[in-house]
Amino acid sequence: MKEVVKVKGNTILSFCNICINLKYIARPDLLNVINEVNDPNGWYSFSILSKLFNLIEKTYEKHEIIFELIGMETMRLWYENGEGAKKIKKGVDFLRYQTGSEGYWSMVQGPKNEIGEFILKELNESENEGFAILNDTSPFHHSFVKGILQSGMKGGGDLMWIDIQYSKETREFFVMFKLKTGSDT
Repeated sequence: MKEVVKVKGNTILSFCNICINLKYIARPDLLNVINEVNDPNGWYSFSILSKLFNLIEKTYEKHEIIFELIGMETMRLWYENGEGAKKIKKGVDFLRYQTGSEGYWSMVQGPKNEIGEFILKELNESENEGFAILNDTSPFHHSFVKGILQSGMKGGGDLMWIDIQYSKETREFFVMFKLKTGSDT
């Protein structure tokens, strides 16, 4: 990844805090990163975050579930401490937000051919259920993104369940969900 790709400081700091709280990475390794990333609103090289992903990948054989949990926790914190609760009222709102200019594009910057895209290709909503197809060419590990999608959509509070599958061949997420009905609440 070239140095032209930048990621928002709060993304890196959230990743570090989650790793400290859940004890995924040794504290000294993370403190070096935290000292380097001193402005949550600043922009930093994606290579910093990439090193953290690589450290987890080398440390844990089943690293994909850890990436997913970190993605989920990132969104939980965004709802509790960030703007999530103000901006997202239902699960599909998160899909639209994340694939719009306020979501993915607000935390990553650089040339489009380097940072990729996160696109909502299809969204089908009925009264009680729906599905979506998203194309992800971002530099983030797909399990991390899956966790973000899962927790981000649940944060709206209107879903009974959600199932997310990922195709490495097409780099697409297939999201199925069922909405709560009056009798489910």
